[in-house]
Amino acid sequence: MPTLAAVQSSCAFASPHHLDRAIQRELAALAALAAVHRSACCWLDAWSGPERVKEHLARHIAARHQAQREPHLLRLAELHQQRAALPISATLAGAAVSPSAVTSVETSCVRNWEQSPGQRPSGIASLGVG
Repeated sequence: MPTLAAVQSSCAFASPHHLDRAIQRELAALAALAAVHRSACCWLDAWSGPERVKEHLARHIAARHQAQREPHLLRLAELHQQRAALPISATLAGAAVSPSAVTSVETSCVRNWEQSPGQRPSGIASLGVG
């Protein structure tokens, strides 16, 4: 007999509303990861340790950030596919969230942070973190 979680997961995305909520959860998770990453970069930039160690830590922080983001980005892509596969009538019945709009929000947040010298700690660019 299937467990309740298995039944819920198989039916969880029957409507655009459920997909929209799942997309919002993934975007929130990505935003939280970005905040943690920025915090780690700020800490590293302010740390007065040896440059060689800082460079090593910068690579580690960047790799960790990519590894943590990947499952959320894959899940977001999966949700976009499910959303695109919905019949147009179901899409019009719910509050539509365009997959390209959702992707552009996450991308623009990252791009803005990477390109805004006022928001980005100065030493991070030289450490290759971003």
